[in-house]
Amino acid sequence: MAANFVFGVGTSANRVTFTTLFQLHAAPEVRGRVYSTSAYLGRLVLPLWVLAAGAGSWPWGPILAHLQEFGYLMANPTHDCASPPFWCIGRQLVVNLLRHSWKKEKRLMPERRQARYCSKIIKAGALLADTKTLLANWNEQADIHHNLARAQRENVFGKASRARVEDILAIFRQRYLLDPDVLAGLVHLVKAGWASERVDRILYFLAAKSDGLLYDAVAEVVAPRAAAGYRDVATGDIQAWVLEKVGRGMTEGSWSGQTAERVAQGLLATLRDFGILEGAVKKRIAPVFLPTPALAFIAFLVYKEVGSGDCLIHSPDWRLFLLPEHGVERFLLEAHRERLLDYQAAGRVIRLDFPAASVGGYAHALVERTDRTA
Repeated sequence: MAANFVFGVGTSANRVTFTTLFQLHAAPEVRGRVYSTSAYLGRLVLPLWVLAAGAGSWPWGPILAHLQEFGYLMANPTHDCASPPFWCIGRQLVVNLLRHSWKKEKRLMPERRQARYCSKIIKAGALLADTKTLLANWNEQADIHHNLARAQRENVFGKASRARVEDILAIFRQRYLLDPDVLAGLVHLVKAGWASERVDRILYFLAAKSDGLLYDAVAEVVAPRAAAGYRDVATGDIQAWVLEKVGRGMTEGSWSGQTAERVAQGLLATLRDFGILEGAVKKRIAPVFLPTPALAFIAFLVYKEVGSGDCLIHSPDWRLFLLPEHGVERFLLEAHRERLLDYQAAGRVIRLDFPAASVGGYAHALVERTDRTA
């Protein structure tokens, strides 16, 4: 949130400055960010520092009235306080600022890392063929409810069990229906006949982002093993990791060893079907394969979330593809050469521009540009 701080001697200028400052403290646009202790102490220190810097010239009457207006001071801050007035006001101000910051801190903490792991992966899997079937049959003129009801009624998956169809639709809703713009992009890519190897990578990314268990299994087990030079990933490796999460109370209920083993097997099978692992029985880490158009689409999704080129390159999401930072930069340069995006880097200053503002619009642009260069 940008704001211009006006420091002046006049009452009007000081009041504008003070208002702007405490509005920033009271209502920062920080939805979805995690604050460290130093970060929200900074939110406390900044107002106090500005107050101290202007102590000699600011009109304290209007300032104290404004503090009371924002709720940081009571009507009579020196009431029942034996200390000098300045210390009474300062102590109450610090306490209220800390209390306000802590309440906002708890309210704004992202939920994904706090969510408990569930065992849906046992029934889910990658579901690549079923997902692309549903996207290919998606009616863009109807809403989500009607599309899902029609898919169930007409059994577009060709499943023998109605319960299995319901399981598939529940997973599809969790992975791909949270953002209508993302759904529109996926529908267009599939209906345009984009290569499966491209679509599959995008579906994997969205599936992992929607499932903390799948995401963390790759980020905390598979990616570190790949970085250390190991190629094998055994069921026991994943099962030990799952049991450690169970012991820390991060799962829905207390999973037994048998359940943990089934979850581990489900994770390995899902990652094999998504192309991160390979091998029918013994699973090995597959060579990284990320088609440039798929990388460009995923980069657009990450950029929408993090908001800057530098944060995009350093995003932990690239661990899902076992990519180091220099690998991300290499892929972005290739996407730039193929005119899928505009990538400019000068030291740590990185600029990224995409030919569309929405996910659906970028899907259309990618189809047009990849068809021309195919």
